[in-house]
Amino acid sequence: MSLHRRYGPFNAIERLFFYACLFPYVSPIRMGTDLQPLSLVIAFLIILLPGSVRVTPLVKLSIYILITTFIIGIWGILVYGLTFGSIRGMFSYISFTIHVFVFSKICIDRRGKEAAKELNLALRIYAAFAILQWLGMGEFISWFVNVDNSGIAGGGRGATSLTAEPTFFALTIIMILIVMARLQRPGVLLGGFCVALSGSATGFLNYAIVLSALYREKIKMPWVIAGTISTAFALLAIAVYSYAFPTSRVSSLAGRVMNRSIAEAVRADASINDRLGSLAISASSVVESGPFPKGFNHWADYMVWYDGFLVEIFPFVTYYNGRIHSSLGAIIFELGIFGFIFVFLIGRRITKYDTGLGLVVLILMCQTVPWSHPLLALCCYVLAVPVSYRRTDDASLQRNKKASLLGRRKRIRGRIGILRGLRSYLPLTTATRPSSKKNI
Repeated sequence: MSLHRRYGPFNAIERLFFYACLFPYVSPIRMGTDLQPLSLVIAFLIILLPGSVRVTPLVKLSIYILITTFIIGIWGILVYGLTFGSIRGMFSYISFTIHVFVFSKICIDRRGKEAAKELNLALRIYAAFAILQWLGMGEFISWFVNVDNSGIAGGGRGATSLTAEPTFFALTIIMILIVMARLQRPGVLLGGFCVALSGSATGFLNYAIVLSALYREKIKMPWVIAGTISTAFALLAIAVYSYAFPTSRVSSLAGRVMNRSIAEAVRADASINDRLGSLAISASSVVESGPFPKGFNHWADYMVWYDGFLVEIFPFVTYYNGRIHSSLGAIIFELGIFGFIFVFLIGRRITKYDTGLGLVVLILMCQTVPWSHPLLALCCYVLAVPVSYRRTDDASLQRNKKASLLGRRKRIRGRIGILRGLRSYLPLTTATRPSSKKNI
């Protein structure tokens, strides 16, 4: 028996898994990391339950990533020994593959109406907790999320809602908007409100890119014009936010850009410098030290002896925790040339049916979105399936079936009417035809 009705509503375990993906930083038992493994645990349970996995091209590609991860991971363990960093790095790609498997198994793309309800509810929950933080009543959030609420009420930072940082809050909302847009149920206004509550300059820019991708096809607007309008909208939103909250980080960053050049502002801001530097140095490692995989626990060692020219441009790159603040940079550094191949294949797959949203996901991969983030796997999955997969629910199928049946009845009645009309023109009917039987 299948785990679910093919196009029906979510059952209890599917709904729990979906909410764990929508709120990946929330867990009743907090671990030491920002992202909590609750959705991964539930995903393993769903895989063990009866039901088949629909083998899409992204599922096949995720299997290849998993096999490559195991080979490189085992090689690293045999050479350098077993460490927590190597296990964490491997589980990042394992998490991506397992989530893609489960999304395929529960047919998330064929249940658009039901999924859209949950996504809309998630946006409202995020907005409600963000408003509580702005009102100074969100201290209890730290009970089940690794978050520091200091500075929110005073305007020093934006709201984090049910995530660990304002930037994570904005990026989570952006990924939810991408899924909703792919399911043809965009929540632009509510999503924009959440991004504004986060107070993240990165969030404003990504939101503008999403708007450009959403409405370029609808308005039939060239990419250059759509990008220009979206960029102007993002800059206007940043200017308004900076004027309303002059002590916020967005305001200070905007002031640096205005008083200096963009390059100097990026170099002076530690957070942006760290994230851009992680991407640039990790991606350039293929050229600096060869295309071979570096493994899952060697970022810190690599940065200790690295003395390339990028160190002068990005002096604030942190490496002591062993993390690369970019999923794109991480897969290229850790898997080497195989990472380049996988990024190319994933990009080709997710841009096949919706080029705009696919490019947005690739841009998100350049930022602080790890491979273990369940919403990244969800975005890649819904973008990698063709439009014909996006069926809605039982109700719509029943309506289509009923309409088809009514059309068939009308065609049959029309044919019967034609036959009756032809019968009246026959020269001889059964009533006037003489009998061939002889009278006995």
